[in-house]
Order: sequence, then structure tokens, then C-alpha cells
Amino acid sequence: MATLTQSELIDYVYSTSDSQASKADVGRIVKRTFDAVADSLASGDDVMIPSFGKFEVRDVAARVGRNPRTGERVDIPAHRAPRFKPSGTLKGAVR
Repeated sequence: MATLTQSELIDYVYSTSDSQASKADVGRIVKRTFDAVADSLASGDDVMIPSFGKFEVRDVAARVGRNPRTGERVDIPAHRAPRFKPSGTLKGAVR
């Protein structure tokens, strides 16, 4: 299975863009887009992108886990974690 890297994403956006932006400009725009999503999530805000999905932060309760190598009990503290919920449009495109 192939992975789309940030460089490949920048190449795709640059090659399919009608604007006169340079590839470096497109790279900065893509990076700033990801930074904006990360900053919003870090401040506790959700990010909704129509026809794509919703990024949100959820609280994860503390729990007990196991070290897979030793089987030793490990206490995992409560924390906040980002989640992504795809839109119906995205789900339909993937099917």
C-alpha cells in the first residue's frame, strides 16, 4: 500500500493548480494549512472541512495496558487525542 507524502501532496496541488503560485508557495500553503489544523486542535477547537470530514480532540480515560514484550502491567494516564470523522462524501468516494 502506498502512502501519500507531504512532498507528493505539494506536487499534486502544484501540478493541478491554475494559479501562478510557485511550488515553494504551494509548499508553504500546505504547511500552513496543516499548522492551522494542529493549532486549532491544540486550543480545543474542532476543524470541519465540508465534503472531507471533521477533526476533533477527545478525552481518553486512564486505563491499564500491558507491555506486549513482557506482559507487564502499564498504567496509561488520561490524555487528549485527536480524532478524524470522515464525511459521507469522503466515505462514498472511498467505497
